[in-house]
Amino acid sequence: MDDFTVEDLAKTSWSWAVLGGPLCKSIVHACCQRACRSPPVSTWSRSELLDTAHAFAWSSWITGRPELAWSLLEAWASQGMVVDAPSFGLLMMDAAYRKRPREEAVLLEAMQRSSAFEQFEEVFAWCCAGGLVGPAPGYAMRFDTRRCEGAGRPRGTHAKLSLLVADVRSSGARDAGAILEAVRQHAYGPGQWLKVAGGGKANLLEGALRSRPGSGSEVALEFGVFVGYTTVRMGRRAAEDWRRAALPASSAPLVLGLEVEPVHVCVGRWLVDLGGLSGSVEVWAGMARDLLLRAGDEFGARAARFCFMDHRGTKFHEDLARLEGERLLAPRALVVADNVLKPSAPLFLWIASRSPSYRTVTWALGEFVQHHVEDWMAVAEYRRPGGRAPRPPARLLRLAWDSDKWRRRSEEGGVRVSEWSAFAMHARQVFAECGLEARPWFH
Repeated sequence: MDDFTVEDLAKTSWSWAVLGGPLCKSIVHACCQRACRSPPVSTWSRSELLDTAHAFAWSSWITGRPELAWSLLEAWASQGMVVDAPSFGLLMMDAAYRKRPREEAVLLEAMQRSSAFEQFEEVFAWCCAGGLVGPAPGYAMRFDTRRCEGAGRPRGTHAKLSLLVADVRSSGARDAGAILEAVRQHAYGPGQWLKVAGGGKANLLEGALRSRPGSGSEVALEFGVFVGYTTVRMGRRAAEDWRRAALPASSAPLVLGLEVEPVHVCVGRWLVDLGGLSGSVEVWAGMARDLLLRAGDEFGARAARFCFMDHRGTKFHEDLARLEGERLLAPRALVVADNVLKPSAPLFLWIASRSPSYRTVTWALGEFVQHHVEDWMAVAEYRRPGGRAPRPPARLLRLAWDSDKWRRRSEEGGVRVSEWSAFAMHARQVFAECGLEARPWFH
């Protein structure tokens, strides 16, 4: 292992953590400890900082040694390492799991110091209010500062998010409805489109929420908060249903947003508070599959009445399996999945449509703002545990691989609307060959 590069250590650590087992744990921990003694620079280019900290952070956390992740952060930060955003999200998850608010405050203040966008000042100031007492370590987080070639205009995720924050602030929105309208208006601006569940998708989501209101200690989950748009919508609906039913005030949240990207977490929390929903909505940092363990700990079995999946389509089926495995789905729980056609969620759609555990309807409707671009949403009602879907056809596995490839291209800013439309046509054809179709949604 002494001959391994840092990249080799990261891949080995992640792979063995996924496999699990006592032997795997010892290998993971040895990789993480070796990485703490290695310089955080690329083997191929000494001037290039690594983007592998999150691999060590997750593998050490999932194998029961989260202190190794913090040791790595401290060791690399002392050598000038600017850590990637997912690592901060994972460490925020660990701080919340272990009920250590000071550690989360340390990360939030590091984000505030590292921010390359002045529009986030109010957001980070709100998140850090009253959090940290005493000196802070010199951690730093890498923000997405990519720019368009030629024009030099910022085009990264954080740049788009900073423009949204500025527009929401200038709108003066102070309630949930006004915030939803401010985000909607922002998305219609030139170069400001956001892939959120607006327009017809919002109507479909509202109908699904009305059809399965909460009762007792049940909670609604959102997988992938992004900017907090749907989080606010779900929180408003849950709070209205709670008041309409004349239920006593609850100390537990009615809606949980699960998001690994820490800047999105902060903006989502800020919007929720701005909309007066902090008493009924929480946004948790971390990966959904890991946060579901915490949800089970805090809310118990059969607590999830509604799940909205809006993160990575090729992971929907894994999160659905985790929901079933942890016995989190309540009777008649609804699982609503967005972007089933584009970028596509082929394995989820196959399982939800073929498993006797679910009664699923798939709807075809226009994308938010880009109404001419077709997308699908699946609404699955949980009927009983124990159902198994047949093995998916090979062409669906290939479609999932293609979906991830196109998603990566989209994150790098290299996919046109026309190319997405062509991919959607291809995905629709593959689905049809596998007997999966959608009904048109008219509202």
